[in-house]
Amino acid sequence: MANRKAQEVLVQMATPVQLTDRESLIRAANTSLSSKMVSQYSSLLSPVAVDAVLRVIDPATATNVDLRDIRVTKKLGGTVDDTELVDKYLFG
Repeated sequence: MANRKAQEVLVQMATPVQLTDRESLIRAANTSLSSKMVSQYSSLLSPVAVDAVLRVIDPATATNVDLRDIRVTKKLGGTVDDTELVDKYLFG
């Protein structure tokens, strides 16, 4: 019963977000990143994360994203400030 009630309350307080509303998506990503080790970089990383997702889906029809379509590559010696989003397709 408690689970059902908790779900009801969450649904009532939820605010729907459209995938075409980039600013709301960035705010949501920012909120999520604020509790992570990279919280001080959330203003840099949030737009990158949102844009990465928006580039692999069609916002008009998508209901979910396959995160395997996005790759994060770490470079030795780099910093978070060096983060950039690169469009690249590899067919093999």
